Amino acid sequence: MSKIEEYHAAKETADRLGSDVSKALGRDPDNNQHRVSVWFTKLADTVWSPMLIAVQAMHGYSGSGLISDTSEELGKHLATAITEQLPELLDRAVVLAKKAAEQARLDALEEATAVLEACR
Repeated sequence: MSKIEEYHAAKETADRLGSDVSKALGRDPDNNQHRVSVWFTKLADTVWSPMLIAVQAMHGYSGSGLISDTSEELGKHLATAITEQLPELLDRAVVLAKKAAEQARLDALEEATAVLEACR
């Protein structure tokens, strides 16, 4: 494949991914059904525990089914983007965990206060 053919193939992929992501995020005004979701699956309970983060992107139009917007190309580029942003994402995960811990502390305090009030 010549360099110009490689460029055309890469540009076609980039344009398709841009369109797919735009539709999945609901940026297409004709698209009234869209969803991007991410979930975690624990793979092992060992000292070295790999994680699986799954991403699903899809869109649809009224009266039709949902169409997947995920592809091998999007997966490869998304993995690269995540890797580039990983320090910030990991720091954000810690912040969210600390917020959850603080909320749990406040809930426990509220429960303890209610129990003490009920015992009076």
